[in-house]
Amino acid sequence: MGMFTFRGVPASGGVGIGRIYLIENSGYEKQAGKINKLQPDEEIGRLEKALARTLEDINKMSSTGNGPVRENEAGIFNVYKLMLEDIYFIDELRKEIKENRVSAEEAVEACFRKYVSGIIDSGNSYMAQRVYDFNSIGQRIKENLCCTAVAVPTRAGRKHIAVVRELTPLLAVDLARRGVTGVLASEGAGYLSHSVIILKAYNIPTLNCVDFEAVRKFSGSKAIIDAEQGILIIEPDRTDIRKYRQLISDNFKRLQAILEEKTAPAFTLDGNKFSISANISNLEEYNIAARRGIEGVGLIRTEILFLNGKKRILALRDAKSLIMESVLSVELSDPIRISILSIG
Repeated sequence: MGMFTFRGVPASGGVGIGRIYLIENSGYEKQAGKINKLQPDEEIGRLEKALARTLEDINKMSSTGNGPVRENEAGIFNVYKLMLEDIYFIDELRKEIKENRVSAEEAVEACFRKYVSGIIDSGNSYMAQRVYDFNSIGQRIKENLCCTAVAVPTRAGRKHIAVVRELTPLLAVDLARRGVTGVLASEGAGYLSHSVIILKAYNIPTLNCVDFEAVRKFSGSKAIIDAEQGILIIEPDRTDIRKYRQLISDNFKRLQAILEEKTAPAFTLDGNKFSISANISNLEEYNIAARRGIEGVGLIRTEILFLNGKKRILALRDAKSLIMESVLSVELSDPIRISILSIG
């Protein structure tokens, strides 16, 4: 078989060599249609068990793994936990089942569809990246309703370039911890998405907008993912393999050099000094930035604190104050910008 090249949108930079490994996102059997008068309580019971199983899944994922990447994941897992334990969210699902007499699966779909529509209608580009976060947790709940939640196959590992239809944060965590050499996604790998933030922390090259069906027929083939140029090379020749192996080695040495100089002042090539500031939404992100030699905080995003609905705004006000006071207590020379969600 000759060499083939596919294009994608670079999401997480870098280069990787491995064999194509297809991952079909797990599906579920939806219990559709109206339910009779005797079933609402049964559906609510199924829902509550599924929510508990999903929370258990998140707790297991957040308690495994090690190193600084786990800290990057902490904020994402915390958002999921907040939602799954939010009494208003749970009551809304129960109400959907009782009043509209639908199955638990359809209630989950209806509620998450409303949340996603609200995010899209807000026009907030940062919040728009959270759509896949919501879809990820909604999908996991529906899978647990049918007891079909599954992990990524154990054979996906360090010698593979994983190919997925939709990349979600939970799937990204699994793939990163398994040490895949690259990730190709049809969708879900937006540059600012949580999925890509995780993969960047692991230095895993990632391409978005890759044609899953076109790549499917090359399952098992040797390939090179070049997330700097936005290309995937199937069945590369020996010359390309040698060239990219050298590039991987050079990139690794360059990264090590950068990490060693992380606390040194930053200068442009023509000698002008500049500062690097962090874009954060919680204390975990600030602590990570501080350990990496950050000089200041350029933006504190507060939108994430309001994801659980307006009824939680007063309860979350204290959490927001804690973040503000903790970060502002650090002496920084540059001004700090704070993004406040408009609820008018």
